[in-house]
Amino acid sequence: WIIGADGKPIDRLELPALFTRMAMGADGTLYCGSQGGTLYAFDGAIMRGDGNRDGAVNVTDAVIALQMIVGVKIMLPADVARLDVAPYNPDTTKAGDSRITVSDVIALLKQAVNPRPGWPDIPSE
Repeated sequence: WIIGADGKPIDRLELPALFTRMAMGADGTLYCGSQGGTLYAFDGAIMRGDGNRDGAVNVTDAVIALQMIVGVKIMLPADVARLDVAPYNPDTTKAGDSRITVSDVIALLKQAVNPRPGWPDIPSE
């Protein structure tokens, strides 16, 4: 878990068992190694739509958004920021209304089937 200054959870990392202590680079990137020999680097950047942090927007991300909607998965601020991809107003293309809805799930599925550069802030077909 990543805890904010106010003591509330901000985000969580679902990784294999970590065996090294974390170290922070001069640019603020956090580094940690795993038992499998992988070095992880966390720079705080998020990929919009990538709910499971695998580097792509796919059907799994839409399932995660659905789990959040029905309350099966805890919604942390970082989770909402990643999966809040549907335009908040039909008159604009800017994504985000600070909540996860079925519109976000539909947008995620469309992107998974037909990846488009510049998404989510481009018009939907």
